[in-house]
Amino acid sequence: MSVYTRNQPVGTDPLDISQPFLTNNTNAADDAFGTDHYKFSDTTSSRGFHNQVTTPNFLASPSVLPNVKPTTTTNPIFYGFGQLDGAGIATTALGVLQYSRGINNAVPTPLTSIQSAAGFFNIANNTSTPILDFKGITNAIAEMTIVSKQVTSTFYAVQKTIKVFFQNPSSLGPNSFFSFDPTAQGPTGVFLSQVGATTVLQLTNNFGSALDLCWVLRFYRIE
Repeated sequence: MSVYTRNQPVGTDPLDISQPFLTNNTNAADDAFGTDHYKFSDTTSSRGFHNQVTTPNFLASPSVLPNVKPTTTTNPIFYGFGQLDGAGIATTALGVLQYSRGINNAVPTPLTSIQSAAGFFNIANNTSTPILDFKGITNAIAEMTIVSKQVTSTFYAVQKTIKVFFQNPSSLGPNSFFSFDPTAQGPTGVFLSQVGATTVLQLTNNFGSALDLCWVLRFYRIE
């Protein structure tokens, strides 16, 4: 990719000196605009339109806990947000797109969810798998939908949705960060829990046999 050269050419440059700068800067502008867009040089009807949106995670500078989000009281804003660990270091554990509606409601709304790998994964009986480390998040409200696939003479799937509330520092009790909807933590053999006194959310299978599962964690609020 060409690198744009600022302040070149200057007015006193003869054409043979300025021409390389002009060519380079024109190409550099085309390349830069081509990030997330169809380039100026694109010959199709898509020229100038977005082909994707990339939002590097917003991080407070200097990094402090909690990671202070950008705020707006005028125009809505759309941004990526990265959580910090306990030392204020950026992590890639979550990475979420946020939308803040500005003057109408400056509290950001999460636009992303996280989910298990494509297809179903197998989890043995009496074992657990980590879902997400909430370190660096102060409060979160979410729902987790879990689907269990069983193949017998016919195919069927069992689905359950569990409401999740996370608060750190916690007022839920000693070593307690998570609160779950008790009506959804039923005897079906799949449940959510906290890993010890950590901020890690885990999924456990005590169904009595191995299960093929997939899950989606949808966030309604992240602070």
